[in-house]
Amino acid sequence: MNDGPEHMGGLGPPLREFLQARGWADACAALERHPELCSEQVERYLKGLADGAEGALARALLYQRLNLLRSCRRAGVRSVAARLDRLTAPERGRAAADAVLDEVRRGYLAAARYGASGDAAALDEALASFELVLAHPKFAELPAGLKAEAYRQCGIGRLERHGRHAEVGDLDVAAEALERAAVEALAARSSGAAGAPAGSPPPAPLPASLLADVARALTSAGLKLWERSARTAASEDLDAAVRAFRRALELASFGESNGAEAAAARALLLNNLGAALAERHERRGDVADLAEAVTVFERAVAAASPEDRPRYERNLAHARAALAAVRRAREDRPPR
Repeated sequence: MNDGPEHMGGLGPPLREFLQARGWADACAALERHPELCSEQVERYLKGLADGAEGALARALLYQRLNLLRSCRRAGVRSVAARLDRLTAPERGRAAADAVLDEVRRGYLAAARYGASGDAAALDEALASFELVLAHPKFAELPAGLKAEAYRQCGIGRLERHGRHAEVGDLDVAAEALERAAVEALAARSSGAAGAPAGSPPPAPLPASLLADVARALTSAGLKLWERSARTAASEDLDAAVRAFRRALELASFGESNGAEAAAARALLLNNLGAALAERHERRGDVADLAEAVTVFERAVAAASPEDRPRYERNLAHARAALAAVRRAREDRPPR
């Protein structure tokens, strides 16, 4: 559990002012008065505070402030304040979701320009739009499907930036955003119509395959975390990769497609999870990881196409042999 703002030394009083601000305008004013808050140190602190918050409302409010800080760090406090003023103005005349949709469409257009041109400025513009949506004061009240799509777009945008600049923070934020996208996507599925009231059309231009889209993005994040873990030996990155693969599998299990292509995608994801678990066993020696890897590889073999099955069978055979060796060693160990 994180200590209070006073734990941050000289940053404590201005940080408390930022956290206790009555609305986004006062919060932006606090950041403008105290530019030292727009730092990676404060962002990490708020992330820990939000993750450890008790209660959904407290967690939502802290994540809202965290997203506001991130937007201000990227685009500047005055720019974000001006855009939020425009974005929240419709609350006086039309639904907040309509204004958010306008910003989502701007993000889509910028993302499309980036996809067509590779222009980094277009990527930054797309990210600015989607992160601004996350910072909207009514974001927590929006339909789950719209929230899932905003988180997904932020996640894949951060993954793109990480690929271009290899900034550590981009990958961490991407993984966090995609995990939250998964939570909201599952909530949207359970509520029906992407979170819209019964009988009404979806309130956002959501992809038809939202669960599959989030699962693919989570898989990409998991692979990048796993790769970074191999370079740095950071166990927390391997743990995060395992979590990402598990969540992606959960989403894939609700997929609407049961064809050969969907089965092959699930098999590959199962193989990735099994390999990550086997590697975690090699690092830590936890037999439960190796036993689970065997079970997961068995599922991968069962779902695999004829072309992929031999590769997955080799992984399964290796994991089974390793598990048998561990069990024999335990049986041969003399009693104490």
